[in-house]
Amino acid sequence: MKQAMGEANMTIVIVLIIAVLSVLFFSFIWPNIKMQFKHDTRCDDAICLCPEFDANGKCSYHGATVECYFKEDRNKKITCAWKG
Repeated sequence: MKQAMGEANMTIVIVLIIAVLSVLFFSFIWPNIKMQFKHDTRCDDAICLCPEFDANGKCSYHGATVECYFKEDRNKKITCAWKG
């Protein structure tokens, strides 16, 4: 009987740990992941122009981010990763 009670207690502890980890994941981590997916998708729809050109007319920009705009509204700007 004692052994069965010990196993039941261990099961309850494991279920509680899984519940706490699930709450933490879906409360804090998942919203950040979802927001990043949304931002990346918006950058895929944006038009990004090269900000710097060399003397031959080729893009010479080596930065990490660039300001982009959307086809439907050129006044809406977004900062995206430069993919060159």
